[in-house]
Amino acid sequence: MAQSIATAISIAILLLLVPLAACSPTTSSAPTTAPATQPSGAAPTGAFSLDVTPVTDGKADQPTKVTATTSPGAKCTIQVTNPKTGTKSSYPKDNIKTADASGKVVWEWTIHRQVAKGDGTILVTAELDGKTVTKEVLFRVIQSDY
Repeated sequence: MAQSIATAISIAILLLLVPLAACSPTTSSAPTTAPATQPSGAAPTGAFSLDVTPVTDGKADQPTKVTATTSPGAKCTIQVTNPKTGTKSSYPKDNIKTADASGKVVWEWTIHRQVAKGDGTILVTAELDGKTVTKEVLFRVIQSDY
């Protein structure tokens, strides 16, 4: 009986250690190189991705700008949701653009004078070759008369 218990405990310990062994680092004599880094804000090479700058200092009746970085040629759409009311803004008017050769898209508009202070959202969607990627970021208005 004691031998059966010892065997059962050994098996239980072995089952616990096998997954841990899979996670332990291994050593290799092969030389290693650091992965290539992307310029800040650039979409990773070979991957369809999307990076969007948030608006953190918006002011009513003042210009603002949102920049997205994705794959060149991607069709990009922006949708801004106003702080407090949660309504979808009709700005920017040119809400659909195509990413340039470097993958950049820039939307510029003047924040409506009646937009209230607070936090809303900016939703950008990029589409290319049947693939879609979406990113939501902050739209913060820090100065308004409303």
